[in-house]
Amino acid sequence: MVTSPSVLRGRSGPVAEALAVLRRTLRTGQGGVLVLSGEAGIGKTAIVSTVRREAATSGFRVAAVKGLTAERLSPGAAVLLALRFGPVPLLTPDELKYVSGLVDSPPVFLDQLASVLEERVGRTPLLVVIDDLQWVDHLSRTAVRVLPQRLAAHPVVWLLATRERAEAPAEGPPATVLDVGPLPDETLAEIGVDLLGEPPDERTRGLLGRVAGNPFYAVQVLEAVVRARERGEAAARIPAEFLSALRRRLAPLSETQLALLRLLSTLGRPATFGELTELSGESSAVVSAAVAGIVGAGLLAYEESTLAFRHDLVRESVYEELSPGTRRRLHERCAEFLLAEGAPLLVVAPHVRAAATPGAADAAELLVRAAELAAYSMPDSAAELAVAAFSLLGAKDRGWYQVGRRAVRVLANAQHSDEAVRVADLMLSRLGSPDEIAGIESEAARARWMTGRRRELIERMKSGFAGRLSVSSRARLLASSALAGAGEERGEKIRGWAEEARELAAETGDRTAAELAGHALGIIALNEGRHAESLARFRALRESAGDAYLLSEIIALQLLDRFEEAQRILTSIASAVETAALPTVAYGQMWQDFHLSRRDDAIVGARTVIAEARDFGNESMEADANLVLCSLALADGDPDGVRALLAEREQLKSADDRVLAENTVLLRGFLLAAEGRPGEAVELLRPKLRAALDGRAYWPWWPGWAPSLARVGLVAGDTWFASRAAEIAAEGAARNPGVATFKGLARHVDGLVTGDVAALRDAERILAKSPRPVVRAAIADDLGQALLRQGHREDGIVLLDRAWAGYTGAGHSAAADGVRGVLSRAGVRRREWTVRASRPDLGWDALTPAERKVARLIGTGMTNRAAAQELGISPNTVGTHVRSVFTKLDVRSRVQLSNVLHGQVSDGEA
Repeated sequence: MVTSPSVLRGRSGPVAEALAVLRRTLRTGQGGVLVLSGEAGIGKTAIVSTVRREAATSGFRVAAVKGLTAERLSPGAAVLLALRFGPVPLLTPDELKYVSGLVDSPPVFLDQLASVLEERVGRTPLLVVIDDLQWVDHLSRTAVRVLPQRLAAHPVVWLLATRERAEAPAEGPPATVLDVGPLPDETLAEIGVDLLGEPPDERTRGLLGRVAGNPFYAVQVLEAVVRARERGEAAARIPAEFLSALRRRLAPLSETQLALLRLLSTLGRPATFGELTELSGESSAVVSAAVAGIVGAGLLAYEESTLAFRHDLVRESVYEELSPGTRRRLHERCAEFLLAEGAPLLVVAPHVRAAATPGAADAAELLVRAAELAAYSMPDSAAELAVAAFSLLGAKDRGWYQVGRRAVRVLANAQHSDEAVRVADLMLSRLGSPDEIAGIESEAARARWMTGRRRELIERMKSGFAGRLSVSSRARLLASSALAGAGEERGEKIRGWAEEARELAAETGDRTAAELAGHALGIIALNEGRHAESLARFRALRESAGDAYLLSEIIALQLLDRFEEAQRILTSIASAVETAALPTVAYGQMWQDFHLSRRDDAIVGARTVIAEARDFGNESMEADANLVLCSLALADGDPDGVRALLAEREQLKSADDRVLAENTVLLRGFLLAAEGRPGEAVELLRPKLRAALDGRAYWPWWPGWAPSLARVGLVAGDTWFASRAAEIAAEGAARNPGVATFKGLARHVDGLVTGDVAALRDAERILAKSPRPVVRAAIADDLGQALLRQGHREDGIVLLDRAWAGYTGAGHSAAADGVRGVLSRAGVRRREWTVRASRPDLGWDALTPAERKVARLIGTGMTNRAAAQELGISPNTVGTHVRSVFTKLDVRSRVQLSNVLHGQVSDGEA
């Protein structure tokens, strides 16, 4: 067990709470998060050191790192350094090399780290320490937010110390946040006794009273008193500000010693003796003598063969004292040194940025190259670098246009769309060449799409501007305009732009224009409901552009009822190490399960997608997952749940606000109908039905909408509304020949609207081939009721029984209850209506079939990745299942799950 610590003045409370977290992990096998928050110098590092020692003596493996400013632009650097800590690191050199190569794909990077930790930890507890979290890079911050959730069932404690205000994470393992505050005067006096050997005199106590309870400042004061006594002098009056105290400590140093300190403070990280010698340009003997004096003065210390400041406050204060000119020169020297050493551009970039002066074209080029490297792994940092690169140059400076164009591309890729549009518009205001204008517009097209400012590009396209362009520029502008116009213009108009762009791209061999045109044609086909064409477009893109469009291909297969093909692709990418963690897997599987009415699996998939989307800021995917959950809540007859989900939806600012808004209107309309307000639903939805055939949106061609819309119109007594739904269904069948679902739905809605039982019989025959259970249940429902009305009681009851079973199996409780009501009024009673109990909330019987599979695999010792490969799903989906299993079984660790599993086996559970 964790033992009591040696006394740490004034911090026994936080240390005790931290050790309690370690004890809980040892006892339960469950992970935990411990966050220390407080100002610089307040004692966080001392607490961290104490907890690390206690953890090591209690059987924990320890992985630790201290955040450094110089590493903020090295993706994943902090967490990777932590996992290489100690004599037996968690990551081997080969694993480090492999995982480091994945930083451009953060989901895969994090998944691989989770898998390594899961395999290494087993039943051995692990403490991961990151001190000075405020300095670590964006990807490492994401890791310490995401990994604790994914490893919550393992004995991993995350100890994070930061100057920033901290709050307990909303999800994941139990979290403890400790605010480390100032020490009281009496504790500072005790520290004085420790350092002076006697109680501080009145003058010293007065000085301690001016450090605002900060122990680091207090120690600086006391050490100054000690040095004064050693010289036989009275303690000097020491200012409260630490900077003034530091000046006194620097005063006796030689110019060489001061120069070394300034260099090291500018470098921003520890340096070896050789690096410091190289940077300074001095001889080894001179540097050795100077360093000895600095270490003797207590300003530097050796840390694992490198020289580092004893405290960040010292480094920061030395740096802040530099004049702007000196600071720029030192950053320039550091940049030159790092470039000569072959350091990564992202490490060099901060120094280049700090040293650069207006008009520095070479510096701007380096910064924009670094931004391009970081666009996907560290989007915020990439955006800062791109803007910095662009800001260095004026319109007359060498490289201004190319740097600006690349900056717009980086900003768009990093999803800083507003900033991308701002830079693009600034450039456009200063450009006269049509080809250059087209180049900027093609880079900004995606950003204009995301910010809802597509009309600007479309209007430029309409103005005749394209006629003055070179062939290549015209191809790119046409393709960009077509992509931007999807949803804004009628399909036939932008299809012409995209087709012309494709022809011009083929003529010039412009692959970028060809890809943009192909993407636009795929989206246009989707919005027009031509799913076979959409599939062909996206498959062609996969051949030329890799897997970037794989998800669009999967969606097209699903809309064509080709679920087996879609599942084969999903299973293959789920089993691939490189892609298993990508949101593509969970997102595609979510829609697969939704279309096939696997309700429980669809809910798990949607929750997984939402978690991944929030981790990486993909609000479009989060909006679609919310759509799935809303639809299932409507089907379950849960209006309160729908309203809560719609409230969450309103908080999103999706990458495509138009699609978000249109689907939100549809959901609100169906909610009004479910609440018995069909007239209001019709008025809300009427504009959507009027515009449904203009090729601006894909929702009309999503199987299942049309019958629901027709029923709303019929209940409201609105003939036009119901007939329009039938017209949409008929057009869907015409655009997707040979697809049973579309053909059957057209006959279904026609029979529903006209009351033609023959059409409903025809639809029931056709839809028997549809793989969609709810579509089959719905036609059995409508045909069964029609037959009952005509007096065909026996046939009608058979169909209604089939409908009830189909709805119930799909979790469509509201529709199932409606069928039961029809049958009850016809005098029919069924034993299964009362015998079929709902699933309990807790216990083994509360688990879904998928959760039982996962529970058995995890309970027998499999990792999430191994279980995912066994089941053909993503590791993150397994993680979602595991969290649900833990909640339902009221267990907190895999050890406890194993015990429950053994109990089930002994009770005869297979």
